[in-house]
Amino acid sequence: MDIEEKIYEIIEKYDETGDIDSCEEEIDELMENNENVKQFMILKDTDVFDSCGLDIYYISVAYTDVDGEINICGDRLTRC
Repeated sequence: MDIEEKIYEIIEKYDETGDIDSCEEEIDELMENNENVKQFMILKDTDVFDSCGLDIYYISVAYTDVDGEINICGDRLTRC
């Protein structure tokens, strides 16, 4: 499984819980412990959509791999 697949798997794990901080921590741990990642940045937006019954957040990861390629991925995270 490649890095992006793992990131999406982590985001999906926290979807509907709204626990964006735990999601960020788990992604951070994944990236810190991956020898194929030279550097990375995690960005989160907790103000995408806010209502009484549904909140939508967004988390994204930008990273440079050992080949020098820049990669970006991200997805929404909801809280019901």
